Amino acid sequence: MIGERIRQKRIMNGMSLQNLADELGKKGRKLTRAILSKYELGQTTPNALVLRDLAEVLGVKTDYFFIEPNVAIEWKAFRKKASVSQNKQERIQILAERQVEQFVTIETSCGIEQVASDLPEYRNATNLAEAEAVAEELRRVWGLDDFPIKSLSELLESRGIVLVPLASGIDGVDGLVGTLAGNRKIIVYEEHKSVDRTRLTMAHELGHLVVGNDDYAINERLASRFAGAFPAKLLVRDMGSSRISFSIPELCLLKEKYGMSIQALTYRAKDLGILSESAYKSMFINFRSMGISAHEPGSWAYPEEPRLMKQYLFRAVAEGRISETKALELYPEYLEEKTD
Repeated sequence: MIGERIRQKRIMNGMSLQNLADELGKKGRKLTRAILSKYELGQTTPNALVLRDLAEVLGVKTDYFFIEPNVAIEWKAFRKKASVSQNKQERIQILAERQVEQFVTIETSCGIEQVASDLPEYRNATNLAEAEAVAEELRRVWGLDDFPIKSLSELLESRGIVLVPLASGIDGVDGLVGTLAGNRKIIVYEEHKSVDRTRLTMAHELGHLVVGNDDYAINERLASRFAGAFPAKLLVRDMGSSRISFSIPELCLLKEKYGMSIQALTYRAKDLGILSESAYKSMFINFRSMGISAHEPGSWAYPEEPRLMKQYLFRAVAEGRISETKALELYPEYLEEKTD
């Protein structure tokens, strides 16, 4: 356990074994990469003085190394650019695991029972029409009306899905999904992106949880089709059944109504047959010439931010289940949030 915790924190900090050895050396603790590797593999155990120095370098308390992880996650559907290394993927998974671990600890402190996510049975699909059908079925199962979904994060959390926004260091990775014990689902995404981009990522990763195919390319197309269909029930009525083009002001208004980017709306219009393939390509050429591909006009007025962890944290402190010191340890922004 100690070795695995050392390894996890080192990777979370973006450090190689040599980086860790160098930082320890600055403190007068001469350890080789080989020795550090043996610690991490559990082949030998560091003494108390070494653990003290490791804790200082890694930015944790010594007792961190003795805390048994309370989650085990099965990861799936790592959506990334080809240039993203295996080490970076592993770091993202460990960062996400740590955040889920904190969430479960806070939830348990409140006496809240962990339950399976409220999702229909996963469906294997081979064509995009099936993804459309799954999106329609999920809206029906969740009792949603036909109007745009104001807050995807609130909806997903209400259905037992754990949302994990990662602040930085995951560029090149769009999203990731996983499963906790008891069939509880996790969606990982990068925060600090535009709200419409965040909503698209959430919907895409939700798609991976309910529909898919063993072929990676088909699997991604299915999730993308689901992401276009799920939030936008009435889009055909608003766009019309057949168009040759859309104006930018019209697309901005649709963006403000549905929380979908201008580019996602245009792609959706092509999927629905509202735009022909040639009309769609012509619009994207126009987007590039106007710089819209990089910086879109229009906005979605509502933030997408998970709230359950903070809500449970304040609840646990208010009920005396955990101290403010522990709250700050679990959630470093606790005092700032409390002041706000």
